[in-house]
Amino acid sequence: MRGQKAGRSLQSHSPGDDAEPQKGTRRRGEVLEDAILLAAWEELSKAGYTHMTMESVAARAKTNKAVVYRRWPNKGALVVAALKKYLPRPDLEVPDTGNLRTDILVLLQNVTQPLQTIGAETIHGLMVEVLDNEKLASIFRKLQSRWYR
Repeated sequence: MRGQKAGRSLQSHSPGDDAEPQKGTRRRGEVLEDAILLAAWEELSKAGYTHMTMESVAARAKTNKAVVYRRWPNKGALVVAALKKYLPRPDLEVPDTGNLRTDILVLLQNVTQPLQTIGAETIHGLMVEVLDNEKLASIFRKLQSRWYR
């Protein structure tokens, strides 16, 4: 194996060495997907949509990019999945402050809060990708319907 010295097995791996995982520590299924989505959310928050890459998400999740691409075909699909998991739903309860103008302003602030959380750069990047990808557009519409039910 590349990166291993002759005669060294995975069982002799020391806990402090991050170069090679210990035998039996391979993440799969929901645990792996959760780690990738958390890494995507953190990378989106730290680097922004433009600078986020599948490689940077894979590195943050401590996996390889092939694992990420197996689950999400592109950055847009990964970001939408991370938004579905981590972006809070807007509060759609209509306030009753006794003043119609204040009620509408509070409602609009509640509806736009998730959009402010992800920022204009992410919204713009997703809009561009949605225009070029009907499958991603469908996923994004499902996300919107979940928010505004």
